[in-house]
Amino acid sequence: NTMEAWFSILFENQLFPSGYCKEASGAIFKTYLEVHLAAPDGTRARGGNDEEDDENEEMDRVKYKDTLSTIGHLGRECLSYSLPALIALLESRITRLHGQIQRISSQGGREVDDVLTDLYEDLHWIILIA
Repeated sequence: NTMEAWFSILFENQLFPSGYCKEASGAIFKTYLEVHLAAPDGTRARGGNDEEDDENEEMDRVKYKDTLSTIGHLGRECLSYSLPALIALLESRITRLHGQIQRISSQGGREVDDVLTDLYEDLHWIILIA
């Protein structure tokens, strides 16, 4: 596993120039976030099978336990980047979620659209990573 390899490198960080592991950790952390977030902050594809997503959400914490643990270690290595990034993402997604719920409510709708689904999935991954 590539993540485990990076964790091993971080464990031996005294072998590398000062700041190298912090920069590498930040880059890996940023990429991991981007892969799990929808546009504009990420690269995750929009939509998907809602039933399948619901089943997977329950298992993501268990299924990705090792990877999430490694990402957590990488995030702690670069706290000056990871913490503000996670806070900003949570704040922006909550604001967008509030706006989408108000929009749907004002239109009398009760169904979840793709934008709302993306926001739910983004929040799910941000919370798992945090």
